[in-house]
Amino acid sequence: PDEPRVAEIAREMAASGDYLISQFSQQPFLEQPPLYYATAALGFRLFGTGNEGNGRLASVVCGILTLLVVFAGVRRLFSEATAGLSIAVLASYFLFFQVAHKMLVDNALVFSITLALFGFLMAFTDHWRHGYKLFWLGMGLAFLTKGLIGIAIPIVAVAVFIIWQADLTVVRRI
Repeated sequence: PDEPRVAEIAREMAASGDYLISQFSQQPFLEQPPLYYATAALGFRLFGTGNEGNGRLASVVCGILTLLVVFAGVRRLFSEATAGLSIAVLASYFLFFQVAHKMLVDNALVFSITLALFGFLMAFTDHWRHGYKLFWLGMGLAFLTKGLIGIAIPIVAVAVFIIWQADLTVVRRI
């Protein structure tokens, strides 16, 4: 039910050229930040608004980027074979496949949170020293995609992980 609204917001954004303030029926739509709408609008701007697939490119790109983050993170943490199996399982999961082909803000949220959590995990396990920077980048993208919920999900996950590990020194490193 959200896809028509998201498509119209992206279409209006592409038509107006204003990529900062989302509009729905020529009224400001301030319920969510504009990052996903702007990326979907870019597909409309580049390829035209005659085909809804042009707006869905943003979701497809987010799905592909999610698969790449999972592959890179699992490969660094485990092995290339495990990474290949991981993305094969994720890509064949019906809901992931279905949602990656719809114009939904949640696609960008999944990518951003996946990026943040893999960044945190790689830094925590000393597999990549720039992981915390990736964590903060993912958090920023999640906020620009869905607002406070984009920050709340990774923070709760990391907080539970830190409590489980009983290692409060991680808070300073983050």
